[in-house]
Amino acid sequence: YVRWQLRLEDLRAARDASIQGLPFPYPSYRPGQKEMAAQAYTAIARRRRLFAVMPTGTGKSAAVLYPALKALAQGQCSQVYYLTARGTQRLAPRKELDRMTAQGLKALTLTLYAMEKLCPMEELHCHPDHCPRAKGHYLRQGDAIQEALALPRWDREEILALADAHFLCPFELSLALCEIADVVIGDYNYAFDPRVRLSRVFDSPRGVALLVDEAHNLADRARDMLSGELSLPGLKEARREAGKVHGRASALYKAFTGLIRLLDKAEAPLEPQALEAASGSLLDELSGSRFPGAGETARGLIAFLSALRRAQDSGDYHLLWQPGQGRGRAAVLCLNPAPYLNEATARLSGCVYFSATLFPLAAMQKLLGGEEGDACLALPSPFPREHLLTLQYPINTRYRARGDSLIPAARAITALFHAHPGKVIAYFPSFAYLRQVAEAIAAEAPGLPLVIQERGMDDAAREKFLARFTQDASPVLGLCVMGGVFAEGVDLPGRQLIAAAILGVGLPQVNPERGLYQARMEEAFEDGFGFAYRYPGMQKVAQAAGRLIRSETDRGVLLLLDDRFTQRGYHQLLPEHVTMNRVQSIADITALARDFWARARKEEP
Repeated sequence: YVRWQLRLEDLRAARDASIQGLPFPYPSYRPGQKEMAAQAYTAIARRRRLFAVMPTGTGKSAAVLYPALKALAQGQCSQVYYLTARGTQRLAPRKELDRMTAQGLKALTLTLYAMEKLCPMEELHCHPDHCPRAKGHYLRQGDAIQEALALPRWDREEILALADAHFLCPFELSLALCEIADVVIGDYNYAFDPRVRLSRVFDSPRGVALLVDEAHNLADRARDMLSGELSLPGLKEARREAGKVHGRASALYKAFTGLIRLLDKAEAPLEPQALEAASGSLLDELSGSRFPGAGETARGLIAFLSALRRAQDSGDYHLLWQPGQGRGRAAVLCLNPAPYLNEATARLSGCVYFSATLFPLAAMQKLLGGEEGDACLALPSPFPREHLLTLQYPINTRYRARGDSLIPAARAITALFHAHPGKVIAYFPSFAYLRQVAEAIAAEAPGLPLVIQERGMDDAAREKFLARFTQDASPVLGLCVMGGVFAEGVDLPGRQLIAAAILGVGLPQVNPERGLYQARMEEAFEDGFGFAYRYPGMQKVAQAAGRLIRSETDRGVLLLLDDRFTQRGYHQLLPEHVTMNRVQSIADITALARDFWARARKEEP
């Protein structure tokens, strides 16, 4: 143990020495980047929270990682965790760390992946009786960790190679490495999800500094993490599978039946104590049992019970019962994640929340658990305003009026495309509306080179879709949904995207859960509609608009198709560098866009 600790001390001393002489990874700072770096360092040094709007092009990954590493070397924190909302967003911090490593950084850097992404077994069942890698894992793990210390980084390929060489569970190996890594890149849930958070790291004050990327996503993700749900169809299917393996007379089958009867016969609001007792009994019986779906059922019960227990004596949760002839649903909904997020970050060595669309800042500070003494920073766009032409055409895209909007929307999008044929994307509030407008476009302009986002696209389909924008110069019109994989975290610089149309203001769908959330936000922050609808909607709009203008030389046309963009409540939520030009006809769209591109050609070197 002493030899091991001495080796770690030697590595940390070498790390600190390398960081002290480490230059900023680029020849110079971009506009706003140095200010962001100073504020991020201050937040870590003072163990406070920073909420920052960092527009596209600011170079956010370098602006937060570099000062965090400086703080690490100076003893202001002991580890840095860089958290993202999507797996694709891990590439940017990984790239910056690789760049700094090439410039002399000596740090242990780990990228965490979900168990399902790493497990080499056909069936995910983590028990020595069923997985040969689990049997004796900890007897072999020490040698793998010793070998890992000689590697420059620990990404998926390195983790899998070490696990294969030592016959280990790669996920459990990565969890062991996260305790000694200097910088860890991973999903939000490793710090915030009560079910899977890294207790070994976050349950003790170890001096961890958090860097939370695309932080506008965290509130919704946190509400999902803190909620739980049981459905009668799911429980009945699990009981059927359990009966095949363990028999209908088994205690497990009877425990299923007890919970199902409680839910099936409930007509009034459910009694939390009875629900907790029945769910707990079933979870006890599930322990050690094996049948198709057992693990998923257990995880669902754990999430539900955890939410139910947190909901006791808290106005931030709601127990929802929706009966329906064998298709009932019981859910514990988290309506306000702010208290939990505040508690989860209170003992950390600083927490930096940053995003291009973390606005309005004061509201997001409240929602993400900020308090007095925390800082807010809003940086301007580093790119010339004249490089972006924004047109606003007043179409009524509200749900009840969408039938009448199809032809005007199709003609406006077609006009934008024909004004300067190239790589163009139109973003929609839903797949249903997208398909309707796609049919109208096909009728209005047959032969247009359309590529359409589909529900549930796998990685290969996504890559094929993006290839239409990145692999050649052929004009193409993409149709995508706001808030989807092609509206956030996708980098299409230069001529890979020259224009974008956004239909609607992105408001979430109206449903009972959203109504409960609105009511709780009205109680907590006196702005129910803003938190429940307007803010998340306009954040989706801003994210989609941010796919344009990714570098100093980019130029683009943004077409906003909705009459609500002129209303103050929506207009003031547009990014500061977006200057709207209102148009009254399709001909105006064509004329102004063509004039913009004519001027751009003259200004090209």
